[in-house]
Amino acid sequence: MHEKRCQTCSFAIEWRAVPAYFTQSVNAQRYREFGCFYDNLYDREERVWSKLAGRGQPFVRFVARQITRGHLGRYLDIGCGEGFQLEAVAADEKHGVEISEKAALKAAARAKAKVCLASAEELPYLDEHFDALTSIGVLTHLFDGAAALREARRVLRPGGSLVLGVVVQNTAWQGFRSRVAQLIFVPSTRQGFARRALRKFRDRFTVSSQGQTARADQQPLERRFSAGEMDELIKSAGFAVDEAITTWTHPVAPLIGPHFRVYILRRHL
Repeated sequence: MHEKRCQTCSFAIEWRAVPAYFTQSVNAQRYREFGCFYDNLYDREERVWSKLAGRGQPFVRFVARQITRGHLGRYLDIGCGEGFQLEAVAADEKHGVEISEKAALKAAARAKAKVCLASAEELPYLDEHFDALTSIGVLTHLFDGAAALREARRVLRPGGSLVLGVVVQNTAWQGFRSRVAQLIFVPSTRQGFARRALRKFRDRFTVSSQGQTARADQQPLERRFSAGEMDELIKSAGFAVDEAITTWTHPVAPLIGPHFRVYILRRHL
């Protein structure tokens, strides 16, 4: 194994098909193991998160619009998957971080980006290196979400933005308000509700060889944050919330159900 030190990164490189920057921390080693699960998933599927989580091109374009409101120099997608979000964002220099080697190779080719393997809690970049970040659907699959947000702030320049997509556990009132807003403002919701529900059920469940029902997208680590927990995580990491986009504040936005939020965060100076 050959190791070198990258001029723009803080960790030694382990050369594989793509450079890997995992440290010797317990969590980093567990993410390396998780990478095998995701490698198998990306081997079986194309457009994985469009099929399993509803993050299709309308959603990808919507997220891209949130950060391409001005010229971007360096841009990083944390948990870049197959690179659809990387591809959609216009920037002079694009970077992606993954734990799946299979996904990283796809992302690098699709988005013409520099992609590496690393933990979101230990990003291999210098301080204040990026103008904008995205991290969609990643925080709920991490051991230490607070550390990941602190790392995101560290590598983001002062005044830079982070677009964060995360599953949040709504209260009963928030869920009711979300559904009412969509029924009022989105006509297609009424006509297509049953069809989408059946498709979602089909996509999320498969029958194992033993005849037992199992989720097709069951991941090694999953959790949900409450809205209060997210507010505390964001504040403690040193971000300000420019906007919190939900299905009740933006009923026509192509979000992934009433539990999914997109936060537009700004790093304090």
